[in-house]
Amino acid sequence: MGVIEKFPEYFTVQIDSDKMLATLSLKKEYHLELSFSKGDLIETLNSHDITWGLEEGNLEVISSGAKEDEFPLIIAEGLPPQDGADGKIRYEKELSRTFSSDEKVNFRDVIKIPSVHAGDCLLTILEPTKGTAGKTVTGEKISPKPGRSVLLRPGQNVEWKKSESRMYATSDGQLSVGDRSVHVYPLYEVHGDVSMRTGNIEFVGSVVIRGNVPTGYTIKATGDVTIYGLLEGSTVEAGGSVYISEGIAGHGKGSVMAGVDIKCGYINQGKIEAGRNLFVENSVLHSDVIARKHIYCQKGNIIGGALSAGSSIEAKDVGNKMNTPTQIYVGSNKKLLETQQELELEKEQLMDTLHKLSIIGDKLLLKQENSGLSSKERITLLRQRNSYEQTYTRLQIVQKELAALVPDYEDGDQAYLLTHGTLFAYVTIAFGKYQRRESRNYTKARATFKDGEVSIQSMEGQPQS
Repeated sequence: MGVIEKFPEYFTVQIDSDKMLATLSLKKEYHLELSFSKGDLIETLNSHDITWGLEEGNLEVISSGAKEDEFPLIIAEGLPPQDGADGKIRYEKELSRTFSSDEKVNFRDVIKIPSVHAGDCLLTILEPTKGTAGKTVTGEKISPKPGRSVLLRPGQNVEWKKSESRMYATSDGQLSVGDRSVHVYPLYEVHGDVSMRTGNIEFVGSVVIRGNVPTGYTIKATGDVTIYGLLEGSTVEAGGSVYISEGIAGHGKGSVMAGVDIKCGYINQGKIEAGRNLFVENSVLHSDVIARKHIYCQKGNIIGGALSAGSSIEAKDVGNKMNTPTQIYVGSNKKLLETQQELELEKEQLMDTLHKLSIIGDKLLLKQENSGLSSKERITLLRQRNSYEQTYTRLQIVQKELAALVPDYEDGDQAYLLTHGTLFAYVTIAFGKYQRRESRNYTKARATFKDGEVSIQSMEGQPQS
């Protein structure tokens, strides 16, 4: 057994750039000129650094005399690494449910809030796995990517037991799970409508109102806010989630801000901002809505107003036959974009002011060196220096604010708008600064951003006229 002589005259060995595949190509017929065993071929391939993952069957065919039309033949294949699985959270207490378009859900079930008692196990964190290493055809080890650990910390009234990888409640209250932390908040309940008797509510914990919230009130909670009735023109601010059984009739005055999710029956003339997702059972009408990740309005319509979501917006219909102005921002945030435009304009004006002040200052300094300044000119120079310093300081602040405006969106490149019914004409769809407004309707439309433009496709073929 040995290396095949004149091997390079008859064969070409090709190794892919990632060293995961090696093939043998034929330069000219070898049957009458070469005679070698499989062992000779293996030794020859070893001399070409191909040492692992050899395809024994193909090597047997080649050593026996493969036909010309059988080439190129795979002679070795590497083993790709198996990346580790991410850590997971196993909840030991049932959380409030979300809903999807393909299941029938009693919406009242969505706003059931899990209550816990001191000592209850809340969740178990399952560790990530390291994965399995791979190997190239040249015998090099390929390290797998280890799974990512769960980044969830215990919050208020929650204890982490490292030995068990579990979190426990340390007091009775309401369970609230955010993106990064878990809390058990004390509970404040209003048994009926909010009224002059209850007044405005501000509570370090969660608030439950078993009635309506009429116009003119403010409710603030560090935890969740649950309203088992209707929210009218009032303000609700929650560090956790907001659940509203009936809906929001804002009359242009009502606003809801939540650190996590907002779930409600409908929204009419409301101002809404969710730190994560918005779930609406029915319609969103003439409202200003922002969600950092998703907006789900799968059984209802979106008509009028402006809706922004970082990852996706799903609805039955968007727009209407009356061509009511409706703005959709996906993978971006209308408020953030408007703030960015204002700051960019101010930055431009500040830089222009600095340029003009520099010209004035340079002229005065030159004159000071050559012939000296009058008392009036010395005062002008002092004012110039003061104005320059103030303008420069403001410019630094504006630049920091612009840098901080980078949105915390995980799915910007894969963001989309999806309608299960109709995307009506004259709806404005924006992905960042790129906008599109169609003059025709689409059925079961999917809008995405690709190759520098907004693309709209109908899941049922051609757009409607």
